[in-house]
Amino acid sequence: KFKDAPMMVVAARPFVEGTDAADLSAPPPAPPEGLEKLVAEMQARVRLPDRTAEEGPLHFAIDHCFPIKGQGTVVTGTVLSGSVSVNQTVEFPELKVDRKVKSMQMFKTPVQSAVQGDRIGMCVTQLSAEQMERGIACTPGSMKTWTCALVAVRPIRFFKGVSETYAKFHLTVGHSTTMAKATFFGLPSPSGSEGEGVAAEAGGGGGRGAYQAAAAAAAGAGGKGATP
Repeated sequence: KFKDAPMMVVAARPFVEGTDAADLSAPPPAPPEGLEKLVAEMQARVRLPDRTAEEGPLHFAIDHCFPIKGQGTVVTGTVLSGSVSVNQTVEFPELKVDRKVKSMQMFKTPVQSAVQGDRIGMCVTQLSAEQMERGIACTPGSMKTWTCALVAVRPIRFFKGVSETYAKFHLTVGHSTTMAKATFFGLPSPSGSEGEGVAAEAGGGGGRGAYQAAAAAAAGAGGKGATP
């Protein structure tokens, strides 16, 4: 990944013989070195993504949620795909509710719309801030929730505990974490090395060591699943 990355020599406060390098309160003994070359190299290699496209469903990652008295509930986060505008209806799939966007702000400035890459605060009404801290808002019907999944897993070699069928685990997908029961399939590989495989739905699976296959299933509180 970084095999051909250029190495730049930079010194914000170059050392000069006869000066006290530890005295940072004194004026720099010499101008910075290499900063202009570093900036030029970064500008030559940085590519700005195209964030003007508004095609596709909205996918808004929520990282914080708080109420404002007399206004509603504000959810803050980043538009990962699609676009959103004031008066648009969005869905909170984990809560299985649709709400209309009342207003939006970007860096304390009111805006009427936002596209991929924008970080915004979005105010909606009739949504309890206590029900959501992190999660997803999206175009209604564009994201499905699930209560079980078939996945390939392998044990972490630093984990010394026992992974047993019907044991409960914390399952995290994106910003969402829920309790899940796992059902493991397969046997340890003959060589004793770590194996990988496919797993099943809610339920646990078991044994110590590596498995050819294992299963995990999410069963969130109140029957809520995790968003993929």
